[in-house]
Amino acid sequence: MIYCFYIPRITQVDLRKVAEAFYGLTMDLLLRDSEALFVDLSKSQNLLTEIRFLSLADEILKSYGMSYRWRWAIDTPTALALAKYETFEKEELPLESLVLFGTPLRKEPLLEKKILGMVNVLQQLGLRTLGDFQELRPQELSSRFGALALGIYDCVKRGFSQPWPVYLPEEQVTHNITEKIEIFSEFQIHNLEPITFVLKTLVDRILLKLKLRGKTPKIFEIVFHQEKLSVVRFPRWSLRFDLALGLISGKVLLGQIRERVEHELQRRPLESLIESVEFSVLEVAPYQEAQRNIFDPHREEKAESTWSLVNRLRLKLGTENVFQALLNPAYLPEENWHRINLGNFEQNPSKEPGKKEAQVLPDRPTRLLPKPQRISMRDQKIVSLEKSSNTVGNLGPLTILKIFEKEIILNQWWNECSERVYLKVQTQEGPLLWVFQSDQGLFLHGYFD
Repeated sequence: MIYCFYIPRITQVDLRKVAEAFYGLTMDLLLRDSEALFVDLSKSQNLLTEIRFLSLADEILKSYGMSYRWRWAIDTPTALALAKYETFEKEELPLESLVLFGTPLRKEPLLEKKILGMVNVLQQLGLRTLGDFQELRPQELSSRFGALALGIYDCVKRGFSQPWPVYLPEEQVTHNITEKIEIFSEFQIHNLEPITFVLKTLVDRILLKLKLRGKTPKIFEIVFHQEKLSVVRFPRWSLRFDLALGLISGKVLLGQIRERVEHELQRRPLESLIESVEFSVLEVAPYQEAQRNIFDPHREEKAESTWSLVNRLRLKLGTENVFQALLNPAYLPEENWHRINLGNFEQNPSKEPGKKEAQVLPDRPTRLLPKPQRISMRDQKIVSLEKSSNTVGNLGPLTILKIFEKEIILNQWWNECSERVYLKVQTQEGPLLWVFQSDQGLFLHGYFD
């Protein structure tokens, strides 16, 4: 018996806190991203009655100030759908609930978008509820929507049988490791070279302590404590670092710290001599030391240099501006990749970010515009038709030299089926453009640098 507690608009942090409170009742828990908590009582029926469990659950959720809806069912997606849409009969669920049957354990935006496209087509055919969907034959679904629809149909008819991932609460003790070096007055430092030697000692100590715990630093802070004089406005000079989850050595980490500190000191110079240096680790990540590849001994070095470059870019451009782009099976260029935050990667020192097997793909521009720009081609000139500017990009009107390599791309037929005819356009001013013609007109979509 699966109980679902649907808590709309709950943060992931609060959901973890509630789950830790439920962990004292049963260990069979499942968290769905910022939305719901599932509890399986099948192994705890001898310890808790249903009335006692619901009473304790109500006390826990009210103590956190949560407003919730709950339902029970024999499987996970049914319980979630009943709680979310506030109904008691499975057959009365709206057709949109198929999204939950397709993604019961976690939210998957790309898959949800495909399922919603299927739902829109079914609604146009007159289907409104889950009961209507169950009356369809599997052969009709497979011919129209393929394996995805068959999987959802089987889940609706026969129930969801995939086991839950093991839930383990987060450790209560924060991995906050602080190392501090006091500097004697006769050796007080105020420039970068002596600071580097002090930082090297701190970095070596921190990395050794974390390695013994099987961890590596993810977020840490460096603090310079200056002399507390009346002319010093801010005696505490601090700098925060947020690294990607790549395995880097102490030497590489020290180089990145030195580069960032040097840059910040130009913006925020020290006001006095430094009395002590403090290194605090605020968040850690798992450390996995892989065996060295005897067939490619330089592979780890290459991976380390790649992660070093990624971390340097994150420090300079910001953590939100450096991310991994993974391929997505879609036809349109703006939809065939999706963003993954580097902080969500599993750490693997022998794998470079973005490393995949070589694939034979047609040429694609190195710069793809976030939104296609409407243009006009006349008198061997390309001019933008956007209201804000009459230029193409920031290059001004461009002269056409050659048009070549025609390519036709079709969108998924259930998502506003349309045809795009892509062309490469060589211009006299230099850039090679990627433009397409569709029912809506002519558009610029990217540049080949």
